Amino acid sequence: MRKTFQGSINELTTLRFPFALLIAFYHFTNYFADYEQTALVFLEDLAFILDFFFILSGFVMAHAYNDPGRFTYRKYILRRFFRIYPLHLLTLLSLVLIVAVGSWLGVEASNPERYSLDALWMHLTLVHAWPADPSITYNVPSWSVSAEWFVYLLFPLCLFLARFRRPGTLLVSSIFLVFLWYGLTLSVTGYSYPHLEGFALVRVCVDFYLGFALREFLRSGSLPLTRFRGASTLYLFLMTGTGLAGLPPLISILIFILFTGAAFERALTDQKNGYYDHPYALKFGNIAFALYMIHMPFAIYATNAIGLFTGLHLPGPSNDPMVVATVAFLTFGCIPAAWLAHHWIEQPLAVYAPKLVETGFGNLFKGVKSRLSKFARPS
Repeated sequence: MRKTFQGSINELTTLRFPFALLIAFYHFTNYFADYEQTALVFLEDLAFILDFFFILSGFVMAHAYNDPGRFTYRKYILRRFFRIYPLHLLTLLSLVLIVAVGSWLGVEASNPERYSLDALWMHLTLVHAWPADPSITYNVPSWSVSAEWFVYLLFPLCLFLARFRRPGTLLVSSIFLVFLWYGLTLSVTGYSYPHLEGFALVRVCVDFYLGFALREFLRSGSLPLTRFRGASTLYLFLMTGTGLAGLPPLISILIFILFTGAAFERALTDQKNGYYDHPYALKFGNIAFALYMIHMPFAIYATNAIGLFTGLHLPGPSNDPMVVATVAFLTFGCIPAAWLAHHWIEQPLAVYAPKLVETGFGNLFKGVKSRLSKFARPS
């Protein structure tokens, strides 16, 4: 059962929402002019949350697609494309629109260098994070989507490695690469980990490979200390606690490996948990990608509207009730916006668009083949 199991692992779904919301809130703290002097700087110590999403991506790809008898690259890449591109395009065009309207009204964007037309083609083709340093333009969080697209394209390489390497070897090598990336990046840039902005694409590739290797390992074996009841909850608190304590984020990443292993074991035994298995927790988990993609455009539109009607200029001091209320509104207001974006755009296109494309191309190829056969048939 371990080898063929493809059931839901609810911890990995439900955690996506609070983690995505934390990322959104962290971005919204930019509206506090004195952020560095506030207690909110603790959010810097939760930078490993981004690694959670990248590792999760590799894990899910191995969980869903590593079936040699059924995997076809064409179907796989169509599904991945329509999973990420529609919301990316929507958020990109929404920012192009607001910049165009602002230019027409004679109002310059607060960061005009972020909306250069020279960078637009890179966003349209999803290559803006492919250099070592991402192009921090337009919808800033979309750099990770560009990096995800890169690893999606190379996913068959992971499948190839899995055919010729033992699962234990894959897992050990992936952990080694994480440590190597962490050490080399710090030594080259000199940054503290929360401020690492270089080598972003490498970070995603390494994390993705770790997630893939972990899922492959769990096909035939289990991690130590992951089978007792409540293991995933314990490791969740440990993972978050080590981050908040300011310990090296590699510790949190290693604990996340145990957390994922424990979540997998719980899914196999069908143990129940009041939070992880709650229908609403799962529904909110499913909107996490939409939340991640739309929160910055939502904030830009909302703060412009608030400034227009109230005269509030951001960033502002953290002791200003209006500034605090605005940040609170952005944090909670982007949730229903993400819910709508998920149910009306992301989910329908992710489900139906690949089928429509496959059907359309299938009929096209059949028509071309039929015409060629008639042309080649002797009269």
